[in-house]
Amino acid sequence: MVVAARNGAPIPLKQIAHIEHARGPAMISSENGLLLATVLLNVQERDVGGFVEEAKQAVAREITLPPGYFVDWSGRWENQERARQRLFLVVPLVVLVIFVLLYFTYHSVLEAAHVLLAVPFALSGGVYLLWWLGYNFSVAVWVGFIALFGTAVQTGVVMVIYLEEAVERKRIAVGGDLTRANAQGGRD
Repeated sequence: MVVAARNGAPIPLKQIAHIEHARGPAMISSENGLLLATVLLNVQERDVGGFVEEAKQAVAREITLPPGYFVDWSGRWENQERARQRLFLVVPLVVLVIFVLLYFTYHSVLEAAHVLLAVPFALSGGVYLLWWLGYNFSVAVWVGFIALFGTAVQTGVVMVIYLEEAVERKRIAVGGDLTRANAQGGRD
């Protein structure tokens, strides 16, 4: 093989370079101006967050890195952590907004609290079902719990409407029984 010199004359490559076959990395990667070596993992049959926490502890305990080296964790776990941090801000804000909307709907803190009481029961059932089916927590599961939260609130609103109507009907009737009114409202 030949290469062209500045004046255009052909020069054999073996005169200007020494070429040999050697084993090494397929490519040299860098990030933020630092050399990068990547270890890829595919976690199955367990949650990524728990795996990464255990792996961090094992690496810290078992491996001593020379000065200038560091270990960083990225990928799906990093995205999950970012989403979890956002959810810790968004979920309480959503609960507060729903509570305020319920208060404006019923003009009663007690009625708004009654509706929100359905949520912990729905969530506990969801957590139990996750455990029973052997699913792991993920961002998709948290989004599903937010949807479950909305459905539980909606069901609570409907229940309060029917219970109030049944109680009002029983109050009008002479000697109406509040316990039977609640049972009738729940059946409606």
